[in-house]
Amino acid sequence: MNARRVNRERFLKSAGGQFAVVTLLVLALFAVVGFGVSYVLGALFGGGWFVL
Repeated sequence: MNARRVNRERFLKSAGGQFAVVTLLVLALFAVVGFGVSYVLGALFGGGWFVL
């Protein structure tokens, strides 16, 4: 268990690990915003809206 924690901390301190985490967070943010926009457009105008 301790070795996993050390590996995770080492991964998060590396530049590649930070880039991977930030990339995943940005992609998740875009997905949530896109879903929200499509939901609002669907509520306002009806029908299915897919925002990329």
